[in-house]
Amino acid sequence: RLRVSTKQQGSRNIRSFEVKENIYVLFNPWNKDDGVFLPDDAKRREYVLNDIGKIYIGSHSKPKGRQWVYGQFADSVLPAVMFMMDKTRLDYTARANPVKVVRSVAAMVNSHDDNGLLVGNWSGNYNDGNAPWQWTGSAPIFEQYLRTNGEPIKFGQCWVFAGSTTTMSRALGIPARTITNFVSAHDTDDSLTVDKFFTREGEPISDVNSDSIWNFHVWTDVWMSRYECFAT
Repeated sequence: RLRVSTKQQGSRNIRSFEVKENIYVLFNPWNKDDGVFLPDDAKRREYVLNDIGKIYIGSHSKPKGRQWVYGQFADSVLPAVMFMMDKTRLDYTARANPVKVVRSVAAMVNSHDDNGLLVGNWSGNYNDGNAPWQWTGSAPIFEQYLRTNGEPIKFGQCWVFAGSTTTMSRALGIPARTITNFVSAHDTDDSLTVDKFFTREGEPISDVNSDSIWNFHVWTDVWMSRYECFAT
């Protein structure tokens, strides 16, 4: 809330004016003193202001770009983002730290944390919601989430999560982009390799780990300074 109080010099009469609209304080990538400052204007236009883009899916031999409407300036998006931020229980100091904010964004974009935004589903059965490929943008997801008072939206997969995370970040003023990695290796035992195990007879052993290689995987990159890395 914003209230302005003013009086003429030498007068005791104070007049107050209250701004009826909600006031949002965002990160500012145009300000060199802000932790998310991005000096390249072309990158600011692309990673903050651009509300339409492509998210690539498919395979390395047959990549396919899906148009995605990020819609970070849609009326429902910023209120929905703030609604989710209130669930994180970050205090005002933490909300000024882009590192802590984007960690909370990453947690809140899925339904596993405090009834977050999207329910993941890779089963092939999407009868009680939208199949992930039916979404063409983030704004309808945020609008439905806000309208249902925080009921997780069904359903999403990696590109839907990533597109929504990019939207959340840009809405908060944090430069962000959606990245696709083809032939995406998933190491589950911290060996930094994708391992397969076999018996002496050459039969695969499946219960040692669940390392795998996906056709593609999609995530969000965000831009910020990491001041705490230089602390002594």
